[in-house]
Amino acid sequence: MIKLKNEIDKKAALYKLHKQAEKIYENAWQSKLQINAFMEGAKTLLNLLCLPYIEK
Repeated sequence: MIKLKNEIDKKAALYKLHKQAEKIYENAWQSKLQINAFMEGAKTLLNLLCLPYIEK
């Protein structure tokens, strides 16, 4: 189980993740494409984490 804070600053988190992606992919082939793919995954994850918990 992952325990998170009740609230996160999505903009700050995405900024930090973008900086991390730039470090990871700075020497990669098509680095901008790699960074964009990384950020799409990060945005998708943050959006999933924002969904309310619904018990089935």
